[in-house]
Amino acid sequence: MLYHFVFLIFAFLGRLPGTLVAAYVLMVISTDQLEIMLGVTVLAAVILSLAKLRLAPTSLNLFIGGFISGVTGTATGIGGPPIALLMQDEEPESIRANLAAFFCVTGVISLVALHYSGRFTMADFSSIVWLLPAPIIASLIAYRVRNKIKKQVMQYGVLVLCSLSAVVSLSQGLHVFR
Repeated sequence: MLYHFVFLIFAFLGRLPGTLVAAYVLMVISTDQLEIMLGVTVLAAVILSLAKLRLAPTSLNLFIGGFISGVTGTATGIGGPPIALLMQDEEPESIRANLAAFFCVTGVISLVALHYSGRFTMADFSSIVWLLPAPIIASLIAYRVRNKIKKQVMQYGVLVLCSLSAVVSLSQGLHVFR
């Protein structure tokens, strides 16, 4: 497990400049444009994964994935797919632990960047407080079922969640439900 965490440091290092790029990008292009780019990119990555084209979670790939996660996560709130797709062939416990550690640290970094770019308000903070019980409850449930989920189910679950994230991003960018 320590090996994976040390490897994940490259994703952290990539996330930092990605977060700064996102803060800048948010000041020059619309969120709709970014959500469309994100949705298309994530769907392309899912299609590549289904085509059995896998990217190993090497230090370079994790850095690039972290960078992309920094841009997309900070700008649109969907930063999981780049890292999740890189880690999809890992053991389920490793995926859960590494993604949890990654998002605990990088979420705070993104919020700080959003604050300094003028895109994080007290209303946003209030929403976070109200939504906080959901990931806590999900974590408790995940802990109870962690040994009951097979690796292949986890892999397909990652692809389904990434696909759903892409569809939501595209629908928001294209104003499908507005």
